[in-house]
Amino acid sequence: MDGVKSISESTMTAVDMSIDFLEQTLEGDALADKVTNVNTGTQEKDMFSGLAALEGADLRRLDSFLRNRDADKILGNLYRITTDTGHVKWVCLDHYRQVYRETAMSSFLQCVESNGGSFDAHVGKVTVSLKSATAAKDFFNRLAQHGPAVTALNVTLDWSFGSADLAMIVDKTSQSNVRDFSFCTQSLRPLTSLGLFMRPGKGRYHSLLGLFSNVKIKDLTFANTDLIGLQTSSLPTSHSPSLLQSLHLTLRFSNSTDDTRAADIIWHCPHLVDLRLGAPHIRGYEVPKVDQAIGSLTKLAVLHRYTLHGESSSPPDIMTDTAPYGTVALRELVDFVSPYPVGRKGFLERAIRRSSDTLEVLMLQSKAREPLDLIELLYLRSVPMTQDLVVVLGVLALKHLVICYSGVNNMMMILQWLNLSQLQVLAIDDDGYDWAVEKVLAGRSAEFHDGFLVQLSYGDKAAVHDIHKEDARDLKGSPTRLARQRVRLMGGLAFMEACYVLTLPNFGR
Repeated sequence: MDGVKSISESTMTAVDMSIDFLEQTLEGDALADKVTNVNTGTQEKDMFSGLAALEGADLRRLDSFLRNRDADKILGNLYRITTDTGHVKWVCLDHYRQVYRETAMSSFLQCVESNGGSFDAHVGKVTVSLKSATAAKDFFNRLAQHGPAVTALNVTLDWSFGSADLAMIVDKTSQSNVRDFSFCTQSLRPLTSLGLFMRPGKGRYHSLLGLFSNVKIKDLTFANTDLIGLQTSSLPTSHSPSLLQSLHLTLRFSNSTDDTRAADIIWHCPHLVDLRLGAPHIRGYEVPKVDQAIGSLTKLAVLHRYTLHGESSSPPDIMTDTAPYGTVALRELVDFVSPYPVGRKGFLERAIRRSSDTLEVLMLQSKAREPLDLIELLYLRSVPMTQDLVVVLGVLALKHLVICYSGVNNMMMILQWLNLSQLQVLAIDDDGYDWAVEKVLAGRSAEFHDGFLVQLSYGDKAAVHDIHKEDARDLKGSPTRLARQRVRLMGGLAFMEACYVLTLPNFGR
């Protein structure tokens, strides 16, 4: 400190001498350049003649001072950092923080890349598959400490993880900035012990329930976490309501315990706007408790249900207050293998009617096939077409309608009630379209939207029916036939591509 004080005083003395010299020079502007140069040299010699470099004991004192008083590497509001080349730099606080953040984030992204993952900087999303407990621990530690820019995380666990691994993941995720979290196991693993069926309660997936206490997470997806009911226990009654807005349980419902656990979770998420349950192509289990819980969601706008019921062709004996499609107007309603398509309870009809001003996506499908998610599209496939249902569908302002395997009678009934003023595409893929059906359409041509188009899939039928031939219609149309430009004949593959251009995500992957 004495050394620092000494050199500081000497420096200030030299500065004062320089100021005096400049003032004298400016006042004596009549002096010749030669005299000025001589004086300058003399002043500079006098200025530094009393100064000496730090050395020996003075240098050691300065070193001790920095170590004792500058443990945080800050002096005079400057931070000292070491560059990649080993040089020391002094930078201001904001610059120091920026350098630290960039270095830390770079280290985290190297970890993502080493695990074969990717980072989308535009949306702050990391997608990664972790193959060991060691890799997972390293990744989530770095995420919590060095991944502030990550707001969306899609992680797959590709090893035989345990509940302790999940507890670590839940804890580290709570320390991050992740708001959209998707958790998936790599595959549906077979049960290793029959005892798992006999001992429902806390188990492999129980720690995941801690994610519902994370106030930062707004969108949560569990994929391939089958038998979640048997491998978790109920949320505690003291558990605060979750702030989740979107919940996707894209897993198989295999037993009544799954129904109980999922219902328990939904009851604890009163703010849900988007709820998607079940998995396609895998037969599920009746979920009457889930149905009741859905009815409690007052903010629900998007509801997707996939194979939540078994092979039963008739609606199960459910309570009269069960509301499988909720009780509010929806923006999207998808039911893959619909358990309540029609009937005295009229659940589906009521849901469509109350959503007539808001519904953009309606998908009803009763055969195992990749589901669709087409904006403002009604997709009907092998759904019992009662008159009550058709009348309800007539109130919708559809823009795109796809009809498969309906039959002539159903086609006539649909066209009778269909709102054609906003319909832009009517796509038909079955034998139910004939000249009688087209006559009904042609008779309502005054109602057509300017761009109205009928798409017909011909396949092998073109060789049999002239309705699928290019020259079967004239350019202007007639009272019985549409104008040629209103009809597009398409092969099966082209028809599928045109109708199914927007498909649902593959559930977390």
